[in-house]
Amino acid sequence: MTRRELDAAGITDPALRAAYARCRLLNARHGRTYFLATRL
Repeated sequence: MTRRELDAAGITDPALRAAYARCRLLNARHGRTYFLATRL
């Protein structure tokens, strides 16, 4: 999720936001198909 999406979802915990960012990075780096599926 992007920062804007996290804000809209009301996710404010810094650790949780960092975890989402890490997952997004891993998905983007290791699997375009999976990354795109998680964005839908």
